[in-house]
Amino acid sequence: MYKERSTPRWFIWVVVLIASSVSFSVWAVLSEGDALDLATTSAVTGSLALAVVILFAFRSYGVEVGPGTLHFGYAKWSVRLATSDLVSASKTELSWWSWGGLGWRLRGVKNIGYINGGGPALVVEVRSTGRRYTFNCEDPDRVLALLREAGGPPCGPDC
Repeated sequence: MYKERSTPRWFIWVVVLIASSVSFSVWAVLSEGDALDLATTSAVTGSLALAVVILFAFRSYGVEVGPGTLHFGYAKWSVRLATSDLVSASKTELSWWSWGGLGWRLRGVKNIGYINGGGPALVVEVRSTGRRYTFNCEDPDRVLALLREAGGPPCGPDC
């Protein structure tokens, strides 16, 4: 059994950005005096709604290997795979810059990244969907060993 949970390092910057946007919207509303137009009110409401969704969905990041399963991703945006459905699993050194940022990233329909920062990561390929997932992991060697014990892909060059 392997389990890691953390608050994404970039999460605080999202909170700061959203707070700044909301503060600017509130300032814009207050500076206009009593004349609140629909566009300004919609901007403030939209900013607050977006802030709540982002804070709720991305509040934590985790990787878990249990009996026959691999689970990784964010609090409300994650993937659960059967280890028997994995074609391959390998470790890599991840650069968030090469993925175009942090968070949930797409490189086409079949190549998906759960990017929590730079550093050690795993790349797994799924038989049933043909998708390839790349995700950060603090101890990729241990996760690879547990995946293979749980009936995952055969040992490759990373063993």
